[in-house]
Amino acid sequence: MIKRNAGVVAALIFFLTSCNGAPSAYDLVDRVSVEIPSGQLGKQLNWVTEGMHNGVQQKDADTHFHETFLAELGPEEIKAVFLSLQERSPYTLQAIRAYGDMAITAAFTDKVGTNWEVYLSIDPADGTINDLTFNVGDSKSKPFSTPQDWKEFKGQYAALAEKTSFLAARVANGHCKPIETLHPEQTVPAGRTFRLYVLHALAQAIETGAANWDDTLLIENTPESTPAGAAVEDPRGTTHELQTYAKKMISSSDSTATRYLVRHLGIARIEAIRRQIMAKIPADSTKTSPPVLPLKDLQKAPTDSENREIPPHTNQETKPESTPETSSENQEFGTDWPITVTALCEAHASLQQLALQEKLTPIRGILAGNPEIPLPPPFWTYTAFLSDTTDRSLTLSWYLEREDGTAFVIAGILENTQAKKVDEFAAFALMSAAVELFLQKA
Repeated sequence: MIKRNAGVVAALIFFLTSCNGAPSAYDLVDRVSVEIPSGQLGKQLNWVTEGMHNGVQQKDADTHFHETFLAELGPEEIKAVFLSLQERSPYTLQAIRAYGDMAITAAFTDKVGTNWEVYLSIDPADGTINDLTFNVGDSKSKPFSTPQDWKEFKGQYAALAEKTSFLAARVANGHCKPIETLHPEQTVPAGRTFRLYVLHALAQAIETGAANWDDTLLIENTPESTPAGAAVEDPRGTTHELQTYAKKMISSSDSTATRYLVRHLGIARIEAIRRQIMAKIPADSTKTSPPVLPLKDLQKAPTDSENREIPPHTNQETKPESTPETSSENQEFGTDWPITVTALCEAHASLQQLALQEKLTPIRGILAGNPEIPLPPPFWTYTAFLSDTTDRSLTLSWYLEREDGTAFVIAGILENTQAKKVDEFAAFALMSAAVELFLQKA
């Protein structure tokens, strides 16, 4: 999940749960200088740093950002973002890591000791900024030395929470082959990660001809009918294609879109996908039997309509039998299913295998809508991400394809037994270090 402030500031500042960009600069303070490089990349970083201290003018945004970036966030909105950042100045530069001449990560500390990261990349043609992200941690987050191998990584990772689970795996033929694991049997409620099962169920329906990407669903809700998601703002009577619902579900954690897909596909179909994926996991990899449907969900027996096969696909508007309910039961469907790092890996791997079919190729674009660590070439050619966070747990999962065509998944579960929040900033930085180990060691 990406947790963002409301309003335009949300477009650039990802609070705690985002670490867009290359592996963290904070985990490199022991071996990276603070010298800003020369060239266009350094000039743009200098301009951004100056803007963090003093703000920027609207006209400057026009000249410093690439047109594709400005299409997503206008100059006036960019000005507002830097105005918000200015309130936290002065910033002290702690570390820099450049990735060739096109991308850079810089670590800062603001006036109250809060850790910040800036990820910046430029267009190779004209040197304008085509990606800029500010990631913020908290004052308790401390720099740590970069783990040089998986043993050192696991030692640092185990210290992040009371209960920890980790998996690093290669992906081949739709299956995960573990490279390193740490307590893979550890489970947490799936939360938003259960949306991997929903997407898989949608793909299966399209594969069998029961649905099509451009089938439409009618928005029937009013603004009071659902608590979260951009789709709630759509006027009554709006229609969206199933592919649009899927994109919203993954890229922006849209609860409304998720609930419409769940209603359309049926609970039984999604539960079948979950059991299918759990069945792929070797018994000795989790040391437990595949988890069964929680008691509260068994008590919510699906209706006949929820168990039915969805009708053959049509391009005509499809009206749900009823609007997704607003009860807490409906909101919680699937989120309390137990999930393990191995299940997360297999879900990612299965979806990417399905995407090899011509009519299921949209899966890759949907999953890439929330990459979280969009490393520039030549490091990774494709990234996909999904996570969930609660008051005391953090679940992270990435699917990564390297330049040489090798695919990997890293997945982590961190949980405290008491209501103590996991240090997300440190967790993302350390997982970024794991990504780097794939480049060096795997």
